[in-house]
Amino acid sequence: MVRRRFRPSPPAMAAAVVAVIAGLGVGLSMIRDRGVPVPVVKGAPERSVAASFATPRWGTFPDLFQAGVKSLREGRPADAERDLVTAVALVPHVPEAYVNLGFARLDLGLWKAAERAFQRAVDLRPGQANAYYGLAMSLEQQKDLAGARGAMLTYLHLTREDDPYRRKAMAALWEWEAKPPSAGRTSERDGSAAPAVHRAGAAAFFDLVLPRIGGGTESMRAFSGRVVVVNFWATWCPPCRAELPSLQRLAGKLGTQRFAVIGISIDTDAGFTGEFLREAGVRYPNYFDSAGRVTRFMRTAGALPLTLLIDAGGRVREQIVGIRDWTAPEMLARIRRLDDADTDDRARAAASGSATVPGGGQ
Repeated sequence: MVRRRFRPSPPAMAAAVVAVIAGLGVGLSMIRDRGVPVPVVKGAPERSVAASFATPRWGTFPDLFQAGVKSLREGRPADAERDLVTAVALVPHVPEAYVNLGFARLDLGLWKAAERAFQRAVDLRPGQANAYYGLAMSLEQQKDLAGARGAMLTYLHLTREDDPYRRKAMAALWEWEAKPPSAGRTSERDGSAAPAVHRAGAAAFFDLVLPRIGGGTESMRAFSGRVVVVNFWATWCPPCRAELPSLQRLAGKLGTQRFAVIGISIDTDAGFTGEFLREAGVRYPNYFDSAGRVTRFMRTAGALPLTLLIDAGGRVREQIVGIRDWTAPEMLARIRRLDDADTDDRARAAASGSATVPGGGQ
């Protein structure tokens, strides 16, 4: 069972989303009347895990959703799962339905099935905060503390300071941080484990040579003299996928003269990852670390996504865990301050007659 420290009461979580359904019947009616096609979520349809033996219930999406929420509130998670599975089969693009399905499966102890439901909610709406909370709970039960930390940090980033579950989320993080780090999450697709990362010594980043997605290898010295935003990610990580468009916009805003934005994927399938990036419209450079080259100068922290801000001299100045809006004014300011600091260093070096400028070569 899920420990009560993390478990939000079903009425509280359900109340947060039931308002969405209040006007949903009208909305669906308008869609049908206007002939607008309902978007379909890619992937296999959900099947009821706990209630597969029961007679399916049929009805409208709002009726099934409300019945599922009611069952969840009344402590009948098997009934809730049955109704919500039917609901998402009828209308597969409402993230709140998948969130409630995930919490029903948590109550049933179906950790992997719960994880799938929460990930589907995140795919549909990357800003669905309570989906990350549930995702963290399901990953913890599967002993994936690195993934749980990443999901819970994203939840905290997305929620308001007065959110009633922030204190529970912080308590969870404190407990997880006190435990020994795990070896990382194993991908179901290719068996690869997420490598762990940490702060590097001066100039260590520019000593790396990594395989580039799309073919060939490249030395990170190509970025020497610039402030570099390095994003560690994986195709199987929902927050990572959600963050990619923001990083692409960041690359456009910063330009390439004084800054660089790059990605380092921990996937192992080059063809799949390259195709994924093309479909996502990601054009900034991306590399592989499937062989663990980066881990030679970084200690494991495990959680993804993880972004390093590296100054022009190759020193890691900041580590940022979890999804961010990289074009928000405060994030742009943090990055540009590193360039300002490097400019000041160069000015002091020039004034002192130094032959070598930090990060700038001879």
